[in-house]
Amino acid sequence: GKWIYDDPNESATQDSPLNEGQLLVMRKMDMWNTMRVCAIATDDDLDISGSMWIPVKLESFETTDGEEYTKYEASRVIATWLNSTYGMIPYIGYRAETRGAYGEWKTKQVRRISALDPSELTSDQVDTLLDAYEEVRDREWSHLRKQLDDVQDKDDHARRKLDRKVAKALFLDDEDLVPENDDDEPLDVDDVIALDDLYEDFDNTLTLLGELME
Repeated sequence: GKWIYDDPNESATQDSPLNEGQLLVMRKMDMWNTMRVCAIATDDDLDISGSMWIPVKLESFETTDGEEYTKYEASRVIATWLNSTYGMIPYIGYRAETRGAYGEWKTKQVRRISALDPSELTSDQVDTLLDAYEEVRDREWSHLRKQLDDVQDKDDHARRKLDRKVAKALFLDDEDLVPENDDDEPLDVDDVIALDDLYEDFDNTLTLLGELME
């Protein structure tokens, strides 16, 4: 939001209306050099006008089993989904290429992205996603491509921790983690979902996109 209008003394925020939201989703990003996450959840009603993020206004919601949550919790749940590898892949697929590795997400494209609807979840699912948010919110996220390189070698990487929680909340039932033999330890998410294959495929896809956009 640093561009200048006709009067060099007026900035974009002075000259155009601000939009309010509890969730910021990415509008423009260099996927190689600056992109780290797709969304940022806020604890306040932010007024923003700029070229890098789109503010999304949310409402409080009720889960399928009748538990109520605030709009700020809604923003955390959706940010958790969009920042997981499962949410990032379709998000990046909707980008409009501009120059090099720089991608832009038009508002109409962002509207088409399959985001998570918290009101379609149970309270247990929502609580698991909120736990995932709290677990990684203070982590320092490196550039996306470095994340995908590092996560394949680190069992405690923030991306793996996030994806495990998201997978457990949304894609797995308790019976999926029951071992074949009663004497064995319960299965982990990694035993059921091949996360490393997912990271390798995503990393290779970004590499090919980078070559195409050069």
